[in-house]
Amino acid sequence: MYRNIGEYYIRNGKRIPSNEFELIHSELKIIYEVIRVINKKPLFLEDHLIRLESSLKASQMPSCVKDVKESIYALIEMHPDFEKNIKIDVTVDGYRVYFMESFYPEKTLYQKGVSVITANIVRDNPNVKRLNMDYKKSIEKIKGNLAKEFQAVFKKTLEDGGYEVVDQAAEDVLLVRPAIINLDVNAPDTMNASRSRSFTSTAGEMTLYIEIYDSVTGDLIAKALDRRMDTSRNGFYTWTNSVTNSAAAKRILGGWASILLDALNEAKQQ
Repeated sequence: MYRNIGEYYIRNGKRIPSNEFELIHSELKIIYEVIRVINKKPLFLEDHLIRLESSLKASQMPSCVKDVKESIYALIEMHPDFEKNIKIDVTVDGYRVYFMESFYPEKTLYQKGVSVITANIVRDNPNVKRLNMDYKKSIEKIKGNLAKEFQAVFKKTLEDGGYEVVDQAAEDVLLVRPAIINLDVNAPDTMNASRSRSFTSTAGEMTLYIEIYDSVTGDLIAKALDRRMDTSRNGFYTWTNSVTNSAAAKRILGGWASILLDALNEAKQQ
C-alpha cells in the first residue's frame, strides 16, 4: 500500500489528521486513481474522474464519490507547496484522498534509461483500475526469491572454486556489486484461486550488470553487462510455474557465476 505523506488526508469529504491514516483491509476491493499535481493544479482531473466513475460502474461497486473533486482541491489547499501525486482509493465504505510518495525521473534517467522488471500479469478487467495486492506481492516475491537464489548460487560456485566469500574489506578482497536488470518473467506463478495453467516456450530473460571494485581504495576494476534468455525448452511450449521458473533462473545464474569464476582464475594467472 502507498504511504500517505501529507499532514492531512480527506475521507468521505472530511479532513482527517494523517496520524489516523489506516491501511485498507487487503480483502476489500479497491478502485483507484493517481493524479499529478503541478502549481496547485491536478493534471487531467476531469479525465481521471471520468475513468474513476467508469471503473466503479464496470466493477458494480456502490460507492459515492460525488464530492471527490472538491476534496482534491481542498487537500491541495492544505498542502500548497506539494507538487506530488494525489491518490484516490475507493471502497464500498467510501473514498479517501491523500498525497502519496512520488518519484519523478531526473533528466539523466531519461537519457540513460532505467532498469526494470516486467511480468506478464493482466488485469481481470483492463477497463477497471483496481488495486490488486496479490499481484504486487507476487512481484516482490519474485524479486526476493531471485536475490536469495543469486547469493546462494554465486557463493557456492565461488567457494567450490577456492574463493572465500566475506563481507569485510581487505587488501586481498574484491567488492562485487551485481544487479539484475530487465527481468522479464513470461508466466509468473501468482497463486490465484483459478485452475488455469500457463504454457510458454521460455521462462523469460534477465540481464546481469556487475561491477568489481578494489574493496579498500574503491577503484573500479571491471564491469560487465550480459543478457541471457531461458532456452532450455528448445522452442517447445511446456507448463510453466514457480518451480520451472526457479530452475531456469538457477541455470542462468549458474552460468554467470561460472563466468565470474573463470575470470578470477584467469586474473590470478597474469
